[in-house]
Amino acid sequence: ISPDRLGFHQLNALRLVSPKEAIRRFGELDIVYSVGFLDYLDDDRVGRLLKTWYQLLKLGGALVVAMKDVTRFEPYSYRWLIDWTGFRGRTEAEMAGVFDAAQIPENSRKMSRDPSGVVLLWRAVRG
Repeated sequence: ISPDRLGFHQLNALRLVSPKEAIRRFGELDIVYSVGFLDYLDDDRVGRLLKTWYQLLKLGGALVVAMKDVTRFEPYSYRWLIDWTGFRGRTEAEMAGVFDAAQIPENSRKMSRDPSGVVLLWRAVRG
């Protein structure tokens, strides 16, 4: 991707819950990518963000979200280094339910895992 096609925005993502306002502000996007951010939010807020992000996409655009699978992630060693009290892990099934609640069609999304098997990589393409 050439640098002139990239756009970076600094904002409070928690306030980005209105699809109409987000489209007015940023236009339609080719990709929305989030890694690790949603691991710290409740299901309702994650659902609202996913719905907005998905609606921000151009047709054929992709929403890519990475989060930890709580059934495979062991945070104990990390807790020696930092305070992880806000961590809210989800199972694969729980995250699929959040995508359902966000009204992101099941046939538009695909889930895979990173090589460790711990990180769930969700991709939804707007059709």
